[in-house]
Amino acid sequence: MSREGALKNQVDILALGAACIVPALVVLWKAATLRKEIFDKWAVRVDIVSAGLSEHAARVLRELRDATDKLLGDSTKRFNPDVAVADPASLQQLTRQFDRCLGARRKLKKRFKVMMRLGSVTPYLCVAYLLGAGTALTFYAGLHAHRWFGIAGLLLAGVAMASGAVVTAWYAYLTARLTSAEMLAYQPSDLSSGGTGDD
Repeated sequence: MSREGALKNQVDILALGAACIVPALVVLWKAATLRKEIFDKWAVRVDIVSAGLSEHAARVLRELRDATDKLLGDSTKRFNPDVAVADPASLQQLTRQFDRCLGARRKLKKRFKVMMRLGSVTPYLCVAYLLGAGTALTFYAGLHAHRWFGIAGLLLAGVAMASGAVVTAWYAYLTARLTSAEMLAYQPSDLSSGGTGDD
């Protein structure tokens, strides 16, 4: 390859590297404040949602008690065979709703803590990607001849990208679950869901 062709190839590689690195610098800036943003957005809301879910569960429990009394009748009265064979299936919806409230409340703060940890990890993944991409770029742009340096850089960048994808997916899942718990806490009269507490 001629000197001019090698120079053009080097410029192309540097341009490609810049296209990979510059967006990562923007993401790093965002990731550096992500933990604080998560705290500001969710810390107070988690406490409010927890209280709302407790209140919702208590309300459903009272409805369940009333429905059970209505189904079985007064326990102080004489035995009634018609009541004894009554179908309790009508109570299933209320028990599922109660279980769903308790399940969502039990997992709420744990999910918030995991989300905060993800916010702490994200900047390090961005730095690892930048180091890997920069290291690989120096080799493939011909700035040095240490091939293992380029391979190590590619591996580091690849692992950082894959880990970042996992963290992003996990963050999206946790956000959806916290939002779902919040909606449940603010809709105490909605007993149409057949949840099992596994949200």
